[in-house]
Amino acid sequence: ELWYGKKPGLKHLRIIGSPCYVHIPAQRRKKMDKKAQKGILVGYDNDDGYRIWRKEDNRIIRSRDVIFEESKLLEQGIKCKISRNVDEIRIQDQIILMTEKSQKN
Repeated sequence: ELWYGKKPGLKHLRIIGSPCYVHIPAQRRKKMDKKAQKGILVGYDNDDGYRIWRKEDNRIIRSRDVIFEESKLLEQGIKCKISRNVDEIRIQDQIILMTEKSQKN
């Protein structure tokens, strides 16, 4: 805000854990293949993109061409469990992201 003299846009922010569909470009698919893959938002990329977890192959991909279904997330609810050493985000009993907290001595 100080750098550009205006408030930053928040339009691109989405709810972490939201179900979404990632567009598959025409160069990466055949004529009868699916045009989108289902995934779950797990974070943001350094640029304009999003980080999406694909359950079918257990990979995290980066994409800008994403359609979100945040209303489904709010209908289903999220089960979250946080312990002292490990943060876990659980969605429908699937562990999506697990990070160790750094301990200072």
